[in-house]
Amino acid sequence: MTFNKQDILDAFKRRVATRYYDGNRKISDEDMKFILELGRLSPSSIGSEPWRFVVVQNPALREAIKPVGWGVANQLDDCSHLVVFLAKKHARYDSEFLRDVLIRRGFEGEQLQAGLARYKQFQTEDMKQAANEQTLFDWACKQTYIALANMMTGAAMMAQSRPLPMSDKVNVNLLLSGVRTGGGKLMASAVDPKDSKRTVYAMADPTADELQMVVLENVPVGMCDIYVFQDLNGNKKLDRNADGVPTEPCYMKQKVRVADHGVLLKARLVNPAEMMGK
Repeated sequence: MTFNKQDILDAFKRRVATRYYDGNRKISDEDMKFILELGRLSPSSIGSEPWRFVVVQNPALREAIKPVGWGVANQLDDCSHLVVFLAKKHARYDSEFLRDVLIRRGFEGEQLQAGLARYKQFQTEDMKQAANEQTLFDWACKQTYIALANMMTGAAMMAQSRPLPMSDKVNVNLLLSGVRTGGGKLMASAVDPKDSKRTVYAMADPTADELQMVVLENVPVGMCDIYVFQDLNGNKKLDRNADGVPTEPCYMKQKVRVADHGVLLKARLVNPAEMMGK
């Protein structure tokens, strides 16, 4: 497939950060090798390539990562692949690592010595990194972000070249905040405003997470109204006061467009009666 400028812009616009994954959908080995190759071929300062990409698929290792994996602990069970980026320590001009970098590029003899001298000047005079191990490591870490960006962009462009299959029913993923820990169950529904018989329901127990996902499965493509509430007293209905104001945490949004590739809707549960002092 040939990409024009608009194709590339569309891929950048389409690329999003994903907080939750469908554990049944996996990246193929062929596609994963392609993504990793994009990282390997990425540019880096002085051609150092001070990185390693470790693909962690072992469930026990993923479990061990959770306590220290800020921002990914909730995704480790369902994500297709986990890639850990390692940055090289002690990447000084006089290290075997940088010497090997030049040798791999075909440097030898006087050319090799000249290259090492240039690295020394770069680290001791130009950037003044060599004397501070933390500064040197920070420099190496920053190179990994170049590889990361290329892998993410390449994956987005790869997805752009493969139109998603059309479907008449998809999932609506509700990413909820404001959930009360230890409160009642979360009750969600997607209602077809033209045919209430096509209502889809979902129910989930609250967790201690700051954000919680509730999935409405097999929602018909088109327009729908979304209702979510936390059933604090367990009566399976949204309670209201005498004025008709909801007295339980809830969220309501009408005319949500459900596209053929699904929906991710961020919502915050609030208690209207408490906000109004009623």
